[in-house]
Amino acid sequence: HTPGREVAKTVLLRADHDYSHVVAVLPATHRIDFEALSTFLGGTSLELATEVEIAERCSDCEFGVLPPFGTHYGAQTIVDQSLTEDEYISFESDSHTEAIRMKYSDYYAFEHPLVARFARPAQG
Repeated sequence: HTPGREVAKTVLLRADHDYSHVVAVLPATHRIDFEALSTFLGGTSLELATEVEIAERCSDCEFGVLPPFGTHYGAQTIVDQSLTEDEYISFESDSHTEAIRMKYSDYYAFEHPLVARFARPAQG
């Protein structure tokens, strides 16, 4: 069994300056605090990317899938601090039916994401 806090969801965001796109990685049980993330990025305006934008950027994945490797797709990756507190991280691979579970330290060493507090628990 994998705890929900260890399962990451990945969200592609459009940004207005410094970054054209940002890949936000946060616990599946949380939501993005856009104000906190914008502040962390120096006041950048952020919007959710469309599924078409995700498909164009991630043409090697099933439609709607975005793995947490923004650098592979020409985007800055930002991980919520809470995901760094567990030994493992789990996420969709390149399909909706396959998942990857790896040590967070290995993920960090491979991706080198920025780390910030920008997620809050989803309201029931």
